[in-house]
Amino acid sequence: MQPKSTADNTSITSPDGTIVTAKLDADGKAITITTAPDGTATTTKSDGTVVVEKVNPNGTVVVTETKPGGTTPTTTVRPVVTAPGVPSMTQNGVGASPIAAGYSFAISGAGAEGYEVFKSTNSGEYAFYNRMAASPAGSSVTIDVMVYRGETSSYKARAYKKDGEAYVYSDFSSPQTKTLSALGIPTISIGGVGADENSYGFLFIMSTSDEAHGYQLFRSTSGANGEYTLLEQINNTNEFSVTIPADQTYYYKAKAFVTDGQTTIYSDFSAVKASRN
Repeated sequence: MQPKSTADNTSITSPDGTIVTAKLDADGKAITITTAPDGTATTTKSDGTVVVEKVNPNGTVVVTETKPGGTTPTTTVRPVVTAPGVPSMTQNGVGASPIAAGYSFAISGAGAEGYEVFKSTNSGEYAFYNRMAASPAGSSVTIDVMVYRGETSSYKARAYKKDGEAYVYSDFSSPQTKTLSALGIPTISIGGVGADENSYGFLFIMSTSDEAHGYQLFRSTSGANGEYTLLEQINNTNEFSVTIPADQTYYYKAKAFVTDGQTTIYSDFSAVKASRN
């Protein structure tokens, strides 16, 4: 039995595959359609009528309509719409930015009227990502996705065909998995030292295996495992000047970052550097 979904206007897909869709029928009246993972679609109309469509293993659909007011349910049986072929999902392009890699995938399947794409991040569960119609039926569609630094993303697609107010799904395609390495962890070295009778000055030099856009320096005054607070952020340079009272020991660690528009990606923390008198 192939699972079914609904033709959507406003649609919410739960991680378990249940889909709730609010839309207008042919007369402009509001209906709500709930599709369970087993393919059972329940349509609730504005006048209180409830229509349940259930797909049987023998290739038929049982449609039961219950009207308000305690009337006897009406049941009809009709042939099921067969599922489209399992789609293929192939990479046909790639791009890059400082924070991510972009991939373009072509999705196609015999008899498909459209496709749904699901995404898994860092080996988590797959969740609904996007739905696209195919016009004409069976034609391919293209979807562009982004994989961010330090992330592994997997994508898989399934095809659908329309069956009244519902869709019939194919099985899922083989997944496409892409990994982008995390931003390099910085190291802190001391490039210069100065002193007076009350304090010491240090020049910290930051470095990383990647081309960072800047660094954040964090400081703890309560030990290497104490609480750290952001001391300073610098852009387009890798030098920090810090001043430490002569009778204190301060602890520092840093993050590198890259940015693209409104999005910033940070590295993990560097090893701790202690500076003292």
